[in-house]
Amino acid sequence: MPEELRHTAPAPATRGAVLQAQVEAKLRARFDAADTNGQGHISRAQAEAAGLGFVARHFDAIDSAGHGSVSWAQVRAYIAQRQRSR
Repeated sequence: MPEELRHTAPAPATRGAVLQAQVEAKLRARFDAADTNGQGHISRAQAEAAGLGFVARHFDAIDSAGHGSVSWAQVRAYIAQRQRSR
């Protein structure tokens, strides 16, 4: 490690709304990457292949209408609902 970096203070921990936005941006990027067809929704298999374990595990609850795919809006709504119920 270069000498000038050895004595620098670590960056402050990200919290609150900023942290939430960072997490959502990362999840959205992974969702978009999983959407290999570019149709705005993904199947359970696409979620699993992309490593979106939360989406895959809760797929049936997110896809409450039983269409076999979920949109980003449905994933966000499901996460928000779970956060409100805590």
